[in-house]
Amino acid sequence: MGFRFRKRIKIAPGVAINLSKSGVSASLGGKGLTYNTRGKVTAGLPGTGLSYSANLTSGRSRTSSSEDRGPSARQLATSQTIADIFERLSASIRNCCASHGAYIDAQGIDAGLEFLYQRRPELESLRPAMDEILTAGRLFGDMGSLTAAGKERALRALYKVEEALAANAGETLGVDAAAASVWAALGERPKKKWVSRGVWSTLALIIFGGPLISGVTGMDPGPAFFITILISVGTFWGLRRGYRSKFAEAEARIDAANARFDQVVEFELSPRPA
Repeated sequence: MGFRFRKRIKIAPGVAINLSKSGVSASLGGKGLTYNTRGKVTAGLPGTGLSYSANLTSGRSRTSSSEDRGPSARQLATSQTIADIFERLSASIRNCCASHGAYIDAQGIDAGLEFLYQRRPELESLRPAMDEILTAGRLFGDMGSLTAAGKERALRALYKVEEALAANAGETLGVDAAAASVWAALGERPKKKWVSRGVWSTLALIIFGGPLISGVTGMDPGPAFFITILISVGTFWGLRRGYRSKFAEAEARIDAANARFDQVVEFELSPRPA
């Protein structure tokens, strides 16, 4: 049995680092068209499942067998450093936005950063530091490595961003907790399992209930079958009623969580959990 290794690290919108046994590469693009730095282009129609891939470097001769080897320990360590940098950067931006009453999800980091630039014009001075971090990620994605000096510059830039965002935090509390409450309430919404349960219960009662009642009570098959139908309808109705009761309770909790979300969140930069 062969083991496979693959890790994908998103470093910026439309840019990701791919680690696998065959080496390191970067993917550029988004829905519809993606270019991999190894020369693979994938085009597709979003939502249809149809796509076409072509390798632009398939005609080139391979001059080294290094591509067949997995990523080195240094590459893995560097990739982890890059991932940690972007995770910390994302967390800092989200926390600062939350402190100003703005909700963003993991896909709304760019919108959150622009919001902070407008909210705190002095944060515009962080643009060079942000560019330094993004440059480090792209260099690693393109070259598969990053110099010690490059990592140090990226880390220093991260420290500067974290310090500035912490110093410019607002006073709003509870945004993350409010969003988490909405997620939790949504997760408690019951699914329509009562339909399948009701159908199977009805079929089981119709098939086995009539003969069982007739055999135990000595009742004629006709009346026994009629009683079975009544029991089946009652079972189906009971399951439906139980579902509607649980659904109403869940909806009440969701409404309460959304009301709390509305009280705390002033700016919805990303769609709320739904």
